[in-house]
Amino acid sequence: NGSYSFTGIPDGSGFVITEVVPTGNWVQSYPVGGSYTGNLNGSGTPDNLGYAATVLSGGNDFANFQFGGRGGHTLGFWSNKNGLATMNTNNPLACLVALNLRNANGSHFDPANLGAFQKWLTSANATNMANMLSAQMAAMKMNVRYGITGGSWLIWAPGALGANGFGYITVDNLIAEANASLGANGNTVASGAVRTYQNALKDALDRGNNNLNVYILPAP
Repeated sequence: NGSYSFTGIPDGSGFVITEVVPTGNWVQSYPVGGSYTGNLNGSGTPDNLGYAATVLSGGNDFANFQFGGRGGHTLGFWSNKNGLATMNTNNPLACLVALNLRNANGSHFDPANLGAFQKWLTSANATNMANMLSAQMAAMKMNVRYGITGGSWLIWAPGALGANGFGYITVDNLIAEANASLGANGNTVASGAVRTYQNALKDALDRGNNNLNVYILPAP
């Protein structure tokens, strides 16, 4: 049930309490900094040797969640016949047109049909970072649309402006952040802060599309 206690430590001692993070792709999400520190200051109940019988107790003071295998499908999937079959069940063209997708030359890309969308995915490259970010964002948008990835799931994106102190942001919020950047900056060929930022967002989405960094939120 998360309860714990420690015995046999002299009153007045300082302490640091940490957890051994469970194996199996678990990540600690609380507390910030990973541990608790303090001083007993005579707060325990000493035994006949001057040691506190119970020097500290607590419960549910650490939080963890499991990662891996929770992401979506790659650009390759959405550009092949299996991806086409999935998209044909609920045509996503209006959803895609609503995004700030960019071509290699920085112009807006509004697919006229699914074949054009698939061809655009396969031709995307990072010479113009906005082009590759667009492709990875579109793939993740499809993963969410078709229930492969949850929009409320956490994704590790340390370069995202909306990431928390641990570097995590929800999938939906990462898509929205990438889309906003693409709306403002469609041609990021030159090195600089904007390209670096878009590259970080692209990497996070790429890892998520490859099932490497998306996490299901734990139950309350």
